[in-house]
Amino acid sequence: VGSDDNEALTSAIIALGSSLSLEVVAEGIELPEQANSLEELGCELGQGFLFAKPMNSEALVEFLTIAGATADESPAASNAA
Repeated sequence: VGSDDNEALTSAIIALGSSLSLEVVAEGIELPEQANSLEELGCELGQGFLFAKPMNSEALVEFLTIAGATADESPAASNAA
């Protein structure tokens, strides 16, 4: 997440969303360290270039097909189990 101030603010936003029974989605995740920090802070959903670049609908179908075929082998799938 970065600095201590950024981590404190991010943690507060995640806690606020949780207290309101909202799903918090982190945007702009580009580095594995960011994803790990957000997960440790309790943010379970995220998007960003770390996961995929913007794509058209045809590329999305292919991406999801490949992702579905390998989901059982991914670290995220093993954490969800």
